[in-house]
Formats: sequence, C-alpha cells, structure tokens
Amino acid sequence: MCLLRPHRRRPRPDRRRPPRTRHRGGTPYGARPVPPPLLRRDARIGGPRGHGAAPRRPAEPADAHRDRRGLLPQRRERERDRTGLRRHGPPARHQRWLPPRPARRGRPVSGATGARDLAYRKVVVVTGASAGIGRASAAVFAEAGMRVVLAARDEKHGAEAEREIRARGGEAHFVRCDVTSPEQVRALLARTVERYGRVDCAFNNAGVPGDGRLADVTTEDFDRAFAVNTRGLWLCMREELRVMSAQGGGGSIVNNTSVHGVRTVFPGIGAYVASKHAAVALTRVAAVEHAHEGIRVNAVAPGPVESDMLAASEVAVGGATTWRRLIPSGEIGTPRQVADVALWLFSASSSYVNGQVIGVDGGFLAT
Repeated sequence: MCLLRPHRRRPRPDRRRPPRTRHRGGTPYGARPVPPPLLRRDARIGGPRGHGAAPRRPAEPADAHRDRRGLLPQRRERERDRTGLRRHGPPARHQRWLPPRPARRGRPVSGATGARDLAYRKVVVVTGASAGIGRASAAVFAEAGMRVVLAARDEKHGAEAEREIRARGGEAHFVRCDVTSPEQVRALLARTVERYGRVDCAFNNAGVPGDGRLADVTTEDFDRAFAVNTRGLWLCMREELRVMSAQGGGGSIVNNTSVHGVRTVFPGIGAYVASKHAAVALTRVAAVEHAHEGIRVNAVAPGPVESDMLAASEVAVGGATTWRRLIPSGEIGTPRQVADVALWLFSASSSYVNGQVIGVDGGFLAT
C-alpha cells in the first residue's frame, strides 16, 4: 500500500504575491521602517556648498512661518494642545456664543438677576413693611417675582405699599400686625398659608430705637425696645419655624439686626444696642436648632441707611454727619442695598450660608 502525501500546489517564483504593506507606499508588516537618509552637515540648507551639498534655497523672512495671530509653528502647536484643538479640531465657523434666553413673560429681569431667578414665586413675609428698609425690601422682593405678604402696624402706609407693588405688576397682600402680640403674629402666618399655601421665606424687619444712657433710660423705653426688637422677633420666628417645619421643604429666615448688634458703636443708645445683641443671639440659636430641617436663619446688619431712624439719631449720635467719618467708603447706604442682600439669602445661591450676620455697612465692621 502506498501512502501519498496531500497534494500541495507550490506557487511559481514569478507568481509570488508581494508582501502586504500597511498602506500604499508603506513598509511591509513585521519590517522596521527605514529612516530617511540624513544630509551631511555641509549639505544643510544654508550651509557651505560643497560635494554632495543640497541646492541652496532663497532666504526667507524671519516671520514667514507666523500665522495670522503672529504665532510661530512651535507656539501654535502648544496652543492647539492647550485648547484641545489637536484632539477635537477647530470649531466650525457657524458656531457662535448665543445670548441668554429671554425671561418668561411677566418675569422680572432687572437688577441681580441670578438671585432673582432663584427666588422666583417664593412666598415671603415682611414685617415692618410700611416704611424704610421693610417697604423697600418688599418692593425688591416683588420685583424678583416673589409673592409678598406685608405686615405692619401702620395700616395706611402698609396698604399704600401694597398698591405700589401691584401697580408695578407684583403680587402683594397687606396684613395689619403688631409683632408684640402673639395672637396677631399667629394670625399673620395663618392668613399667609391660607392665601398662598405655604411660607418659604421671612424678613423680620420690625424694630424701634432705644435712646438714652443706661443710667437714665426709663423702664418703659427699655421694655419697648426689647418688646419689639427682641421679643417681637422671637414671636415671629417661632411661628415661622413652626409653619416651615410642618410643611417641609426647608425655608429661609432673615432677621434685620444692626451693626449695633455686633459692636457697641455709640454711648447713649444702650437699650437699642442690648436688644440687637439679643436678636443676633436668637438668629444663631435658631440656625443651629433647625438646620437639619433645611431651614436657614441668617441676619443682615445694616450700618447707616437713609431712613427715618437715621434722621432721628441726629440728636443722640450725630446722625449721617458722624457716620460718614466712621465709614471707610464715606457713604450712607440705601434701603435697597440691604434688600438685595436679603434677597440673596433667600435664593438657592446662599444654600450653604446659615447662622451668619452679614454687615451691609460700607466696611464699618472691618475697621
């Protein structure tokens, strides 16, 4: 028996296929690329001409390789690496930065638009809203699209502030309230919830002066300063915290204290200074106790601000004239500047700010 091997056809030498290459004109697979031959030193462009030297090219200007921006090739390559153009390519010519979208119809866009956008449609209660900082703040909050409940003892001027806000397209509702009365404060919050369904923010602004040296101040004046500035603040915070805790979702409370609540500036207003120090303490205690519920409590500490209270301090402390010598900027503030800080504290931009007393004083507390 004869065993035969399987037939294998051998290609003829002239029919062998050429080795495969990586690409047309490239090196074969498995072969190392051969570097191009190097020119001799004397054969470089611009070198001395001799045997085997390359032909001389005409000299080029020094900036021949610069692009339109004046960059040399090496600098241009670094710019491409830094900006990512080497990986992704240059942007298309039709791509341009577009302006921001216009706001929704009826949505305010003036002023600090970032904080205003983040406070839009929130419900805020403002005490002491018939004049001064409270009235200006209610207007600023309404311009930001917030739904404002104004509270004050002065029914005439409080209702007038409500009409002004509505005339400008804002949403406002006035409730007469004396912050020294627990029943009226409780009714204020109840009417707010009844009308809007919730309370998101509160600006506790109601306050009264307290002139007189401690040895001379009367019991009635001392009690009045603490009844409004400290006890009234606590009554408002108590009801606001109860509502915010019950409804869930957190909230933001801003108390209007004073630079006098941080530092004793002038003699002769001891009752006022003591009541504002107590207001600062209440702010910090509430911030710690309710932080786990997402409720933030902060305070603004205005310096001299154009108001009836500043005008009334002319006799006791010298008024605006004295303050201008103490303020680094030499300027008297406006109620709107205080309101803008409170608005920021209401917005989500300040979500990690809690238990703070922010001076709005032209740099006074920094001195």
